[in-house]
Amino acid sequence: MSDQPLPPIVYLPSSGGYTSSRIVPETPDRQRFPFRRYSIDDDGKLVCKTRNISRDTRLKPYDRPPSRPTSLPPRRSPSPQVAEDGSSDPNYAARLFADLVPTIMQTPKALDSVSSICAAHNLDSAVTASIIRAVRKQLEPPEDEASDNSSRPAALPTASASSSKPPDAHTSPPSQDGLIPFKHDRTFSSGRGTTTWYSTESSGEVHSPPSGLRVEAGELYIHKDLSNGSFQTWLFDVDGHWRRVRTDGPKVSHPIFSERSLSLRSDGTPNWAASVRFAAAHTRKDRSRA
Repeated sequence: MSDQPLPPIVYLPSSGGYTSSRIVPETPDRQRFPFRRYSIDDDGKLVCKTRNISRDTRLKPYDRPPSRPTSLPPRRSPSPQVAEDGSSDPNYAARLFADLVPTIMQTPKALDSVSSICAAHNLDSAVTASIIRAVRKQLEPPEDEASDNSSRPAALPTASASSSKPPDAHTSPPSQDGLIPFKHDRTFSSGRGTTTWYSTESSGEVHSPPSGLRVEAGELYIHKDLSNGSFQTWLFDVDGHWRRVRTDGPKVSHPIFSERSLSLRSDGTPNWAASVRFAAAHTRKDRSRA
């Protein structure tokens, strides 16, 4: 009996089942390895054909890192970027003076168009107030000939943030009544801008804000009468004059941010609220009174 293994039993569909006849399948002549890459030597071993690879002798050797320039160009320091509030560059306002003030002076009613032009350039209240003072200084007569000396000298806004602490007595001149105003700053809860006001207290009323205050458009002066707990409020307008306002009367709009209205809390703290919040607060107040 030969040692050759028997072929496997195959299933013939035509016979309807398994059959005892064994069919030897034909072995396909497959060429596992392409002849162009492999061959069989005299000993019957499979060998790989070698290729003549031509290398470029001009290539750099791999044992040496790529050469780098010995001297790098000097790195340029980035130009100072102006923040959204325009306060990171001390010369920002000076450049705006040189660019915007001549343009505003050529427009009719230059003082009335300052707010709209500054709003188109997305300027904050400090820069806008400085431009307003510069335009007003060119439109109005000199200070010695002016009938009202309430206008303040124009000052460029600096990058340093204003302090919320009360000013020192030596730097804040007292008013005629001997009162020392205290300065307060608070940023808007939404949007850009700052609520700035000066406060004093006494046992009676005052006739006007203290003289010598360096204020800008939109800043407030609030005096508390300790005898009855009432408050007197003045608003510094774009024309450079103090204007007496009442928060319990008609709506008082900000001279620069016209979409904000003034409201006064029970402790005398002012708030420039957006029109939507202002209307909602007054609606709730009217309902509580009813």
